[in-house]
Amino acid sequence: MRFLALLLALCVVLPARAEDPRGCDKFTLSPAVPPTERLALQPFKDARLTLPPERVPKDAASFAGARIVPVPAAGLYQVSLSDYAWIDVVQDGRYVKSGQFSGALDCPGLRKIVRFELKPGTAVIQLSGVAADSIAVGFAAVSP
Repeated sequence: MRFLALLLALCVVLPARAEDPRGCDKFTLSPAVPPTERLALQPFKDARLTLPPERVPKDAASFAGARIVPVPAAGLYQVSLSDYAWIDVVQDGRYVKSGQFSGALDCPGLRKIVRFELKPGTAVIQLSGVAADSIAVGFAAVSP
């Protein structure tokens, strides 16, 4: 019984999840390519995605979309976004596991950076859970 009381007390004291840091200087990854290309999105229910998002959007009224990108050589690539979105990268019909990521609030034009190890060919960047009908995206190889 005391264990349950202690557990409940911790739930009240500890936050449910840590909030992203605030400010452009809080990114732990450098934005090699800032998100500048606007991608028009569709309502999530109408979006044609290669695979369903690995994380289903909490807001059914959110937007989603995809962009095919060339991958000229094997290596580490970075996707940067202007606003919050869930990012899936699909290559050869399968999800690519994300690597390093960083996010910050209150940084105009940059909200999230995620890196992926990709093979040569093409990849599909899928975005979901977006609050607006467009988002700025950046995609580039990360220099070693």
